[in-house]
This record gives sequence, C-alpha cells and structure tokens, in this order.
Amino acid sequence: MRRAPPTKVAISFAGILAHTEGEHFTCNGGVQYGNKYMKCWIAAKGGSHGTLGLSDGLKNSCNCFFFQYGNRAGTNIREIS
Repeated sequence: MRRAPPTKVAISFAGILAHTEGEHFTCNGGVQYGNKYMKCWIAAKGGSHGTLGLSDGLKNSCNCFFFQYGNRAGTNIREIS
C-alpha cells in the first residue's frame, strides 16, 4: 500500500521542529528528484513563484517550496510522492 504524502501543514511543523523555518527555496515551476519531475500547481499556468520563505510558501501553497522544505526537514517526500 502506498503512503499518502504529508500535508503542507504537517511539513511546516516538521520544518519548524527541524529549525528550518528561516530557509528559502526557489520555485521554478517544478523540482527534479532523480528521474522524477514534481510540478508546482502554478506551472500549469505557465508561471513560477520564485524564491519563498515559509510564510510565502504557505500563502501561495507552493508545491516546489514544500517538496524542498520537507526534504530539508527530513520527511523524504521524494520517496513517497
């Protein structure tokens, strides 16, 4: 059975507990992990969010931010998405 990916709120708490809340990550419309390209919702509209911190990542619900933020916090999103 495949595990459901963690929610953005759960990833936010994991990041805070891992002391990564001051980190910034860049959304270029998607993130490459190995041979898998994981898209942000804004890519379908031809855009990107640019560089975001936690508050902007939440405000924009940026998938790329949370893929990177969650992996930095140790949630290993690339293994379960």
